[in-house]
Amino acid sequence: LREWLVLWGTLPARQHASAGVITRQEVASMVPGALLGADHTHAVLDVCAAPGSKTLQVIENMILASRTGGKAPEEVTGVMVANDLDSARAYKLAARVRA
Repeated sequence: LREWLVLWGTLPARQHASAGVITRQEVASMVPGALLGADHTHAVLDVCAAPGSKTLQVIENMILASRTGGKAPEEVTGVMVANDLDSARAYKLAARVRA
């Protein structure tokens, strides 16, 4: 399991960064995105977004909201704007969202 987590998860690998396919997230960080209930047409602003867990959760919820009711997915017309005051954290946020 540890080898798999190093390869695909968030455990740091010795020679390269992990793939970031899975990440750990505190329950307290999951609550805002779950309570927000962002729809695929909403505009969402997160100004303390780094490292990006909540941002990615909201984006995923927006995409999932476009696929409800067993019908064809609707176009996601909403937007997620995420930034952080700390430039180093903002850079990590951008790298994580880009992946």
